[in-house]
Amino acid sequence: MIPSTAETEIVIKKSDFSRVTKIAALFARESGGGITITASEENSLLSIHSIASELGENTSEATAKISADGQVTLNSRYLTEVLNIIDADEIVFSFNGKLSPCVIREQVKNPDYTHIIMPLKS
Repeated sequence: MIPSTAETEIVIKKSDFSRVTKIAALFARESGGGITITASEENSLLSIHSIASELGENTSEATAKISADGQVTLNSRYLTEVLNIIDADEIVFSFNGKLSPCVIREQVKNPDYTHIIMPLKS
């Protein structure tokens, strides 16, 4: 269940990841909380896209260290909950494609803590 390797690994400040996730979550309420996370290695940008039929679309971005390009769709509530639990300043967010489990770990404080989020089919 827990992937041992990852195609896309993102090291990002928890505060930045939390900020862009909360903004996207506001727009994702109508769509069951679905947000699309896109990692761009070339631009070192993590972007989160969400859509609300009455409010429009939102794309929020944050800088990060990214190992490879990738995209995954998650429930914003699950991601927000884990970001509220982690105490570290930096986290590692990794995944292996659109349907594989996503792994969230603390970078320094508690490297043994691992959180898994299953993606949504998009």
